[in-house]
Amino acid sequence: MELIRPTKKYKNSFLEYIEEIKRKDELKKIGDAAIKENENFEQMLMRIEKIRYKENLIGAMKPTSVFGMVDNNKVVGTMNVREELNEFTYYTVGNIGYYVMPAFRNKGYATSALSCKKVLQKHWAK
Repeated sequence: MELIRPTKKYKNSFLEYIEEIKRKDELKKIGDAAIKENENFEQMLMRIEKIRYKENLIGAMKPTSVFGMVDNNKVVGTMNVREELNEFTYYTVGNIGYYVMPAFRNKGYATSALSCKKVLQKHWAK
């Protein structure tokens, strides 16, 4: 399993992931990793790049990095990482939020994602 930033390389797999989540009516559970209404994949990539930086945010939101959990070139989950919290984010979304597709749960994907030290250390070193 790899933890990657979403890219055009995984577009088809990511779109399949989103469609399955929609069918399960769980789109809200993936937070910033979701493609918003009236947004295409490329616009989503630009949005998640922007939200990584404080100067691009308004209100109570904090910088967030979105990662995809990829196994055999298939997106099996996503993870949102916030490097700082305020009262709003502390009580609502926390530092790390993740979603693993039901068919891939209880197989260690979330644990693997949390242990991807190289990726997460690079994230916090920015």
